[in-house]
Amino acid sequence: MLRWFFALIVIAGAALGLLLGVLNADPVVLDLGLVRWEASLGAVVAAAVGLGMLIGLLAGAVLGRLGRRRRAPSVGTTLPTDE
Repeated sequence: MLRWFFALIVIAGAALGLLLGVLNADPVVLDLGLVRWEASLGAVVAAAVGLGMLIGLLAGAVLGRLGRRRRAPSVGTTLPTDE
């Protein structure tokens, strides 16, 4: 079941990438000061989306580990009662 789901996601991603590349074939120049990159608009958009996803996943992983580490000492503590 999981293989079919993964295959469906890969096929959908390939179809969206192909659609993005075909509909945005105009050449653009991306000038970052030290680097000058000339590519199609679809490639620039795909690279920006991929880089954003990668940075977001890395930030989520780092923040998730930091949050888990801070909460660990409070696991064994008991709460005071009103008796």
